[in-house]
Amino acid sequence: MKIKNKKTKSLFIPRLITFIVIIILVIFTPSTCYDCNETLKEDILPLYVCGLIIKKYYDKNHNYERLFYTENNKEIYFHIRISYAQHLWDAVQIGDSIFKEAGSDTVIIKNNNTNSYTIYKLECKFGRLYEKDKE
Repeated sequence: MKIKNKKTKSLFIPRLITFIVIIILVIFTPSTCYDCNETLKEDILPLYVCGLIIKKYYDKNHNYERLFYTENNKEIYFHIRISYAQHLWDAVQIGDSIFKEAGSDTVIIKNNNTNSYTIYKLECKFGRLYEKDKE
């Protein structure tokens, strides 16, 4: 593309830069963080969990982790994407107990072999659910 004169060239460069900046802002605006906060508020905080972990595996067909627990003799899918909370995913094992009070952002894992407890607080950052950093 050949630019004919200096006046046209002087208008072209600022418009090109503006266009690129707009594209970058649209792509990298953390709009998903709002969705994560909504998910935390509407789906996770009200969730009550009290059961025994019976299955833990990575679903390659859907590309995410699956965790199931039993509660009142029912198999329940723990639908929180805990892979973002990597320490929580690594720590939980089949046979462990999992607890979460409704209204709480805290998940408690009890290792039934050692009777030890690990406490995880969940939060949204970078548009995904993570465990809160230890203070």
